[in-house]
Amino acid sequence: MATGMAARGWTVLAYDTRDNGLHNILLDAHNVGVISSWTPLLVLDVYEHAYYIDFGTAKKAYIDAFIKNIDWQVVNTRYQAIQCLEADR
Repeated sequence: MATGMAARGWTVLAYDTRDNGLHNILLDAHNVGVISSWTPLLVLDVYEHAYYIDFGTAKKAYIDAFIKNIDWQVVNTRYQAIQCLEADR
């Protein structure tokens, strides 16, 4: 939630192949902060165009709705797939 509130672009839950950890990162621009050694598992668009029509300026309400609708089994399946790929390396 905090990363989404702080970002103006995207908030990404990503797997880092260097430390085998999960990290929440924010990307504020299309061309800055490329995550080359990370694999995105879940991406939240927090640019105003993503929520303004339905939520107006209520960014927190948009993030709350997003979180309530996450299918964590899908995210876990992505994570498990990465774990299998890393084990094969």
